[in-house]
This record gives sequence, C-alpha cells and structure tokens, in this order.
Amino acid sequence: MTSFARGACALVIASAHAANLVETLSAAFDAAAKSSQERANTALESFRSMAGNRGARGILCGPIHASDVLTLGPPLPGIYIDRSKLELYNKEPARMAGDFDELVYPVLRNRKLCGAEVLQRTTANWKLVEFRDAQFLVSAQASQFYIQFTGLDAAFIGRLEADRVTIAPLTQFRGMKPVDYIPIEAAFSQLLEAR
Repeated sequence: MTSFARGACALVIASAHAANLVETLSAAFDAAAKSSQERANTALESFRSMAGNRGARGILCGPIHASDVLTLGPPLPGIYIDRSKLELYNKEPARMAGDFDELVYPVLRNRKLCGAEVLQRTTANWKLVEFRDAQFLVSAQASQFYIQFTGLDAAFIGRLEADRVTIAPLTQFRGMKPVDYIPIEAAFSQLLEAR
C-alpha cells in the first residue's frame, strides 16, 4: 500500500470515528433531555413562584406576572472533568457520553431568555440544584454542550458538527481564544500538556 493510500485510509477511519462520536454524544444528550423533562417542568413552577415572591433580586429577570408565559428551551448538557479523567477522555472521547451529569435549561418568559434552571443527575433521577441568571447561556449561545475542567480553571463550550466535535474556551485560556473552535481531540491534547 502506498503512503498516499495509507494516509487516505487513516483519514477515512478518523472521519468515521469523529462521526461516531457526534452520533454517540447526540444520542446521550437526547436521552438526558428526555429523562429530565418531568423534573425540569416541575422546577419551572418553582421558578415562577420564586420570581413572583422575590422579583429581580440578583438572579432572575424581574417579577413574573400571572399573564407571563414561562417555557423551557432545549437544555445545554454539561460535564465536569477532573485531571484524572482527562487522559482517559483524550484516548476515548466517546466515554464522555455517559458522564454528562448536568443540564442547564433556559427559562423563557414570553419567548425571551429570562434565566436558567440547573439540574444534576442523581443515581435515580434528576434534581434541581439552582436557578441562575441567563448570562452563562448568553455566553454559550450556538453551542450544544459545555465542559468544566476542574483543577485547570477552564470552561469550554462545544458543538456537534456534521463530522466532528469541536470546543472553544469561554474565556482566553493558554493561547486558545473563545471564538476559535477546534476539534475536541486537539483541545484535550493541549489541555494534557497544560497540566
């Protein structure tokens, strides 16, 4: 086999691997959204009563009135990765699929972003952890998941593209710029070097 043919085969295998990662993560995100939906809807009612009682004190979008329509947008899945798992995920990024254990649901008031509810996976179900302002979701718009690297002080947002998974830091991080999405494998390699 010529070196060109070997290179072409490697490219096809890498492309198939990346497409498989996109499918695996997409299926995991869909399953998490489906399994958390009931809890998210219950939390939405708590959001309404809390906002009605406390108004705009810090985290919410102002008083919610009876005539306001509150709905949830699609959740943003999140994962916390510590240094010990970074090497594992660098070798097998698809293993992340089972470890996304947080969902940030956008709360919309009359179709406008108003705040967020954060749910975390427990052994049996999902639990409401907090309500927060919408700033994080504004920063993460056009992304489909986020990763918080504990111990590295780094938060990334990610996208599932047609044939690859890419991530970008939320803020400047060791030469990586927030607007520069790079393949997840390359980012993990850079993060391993940064340890």
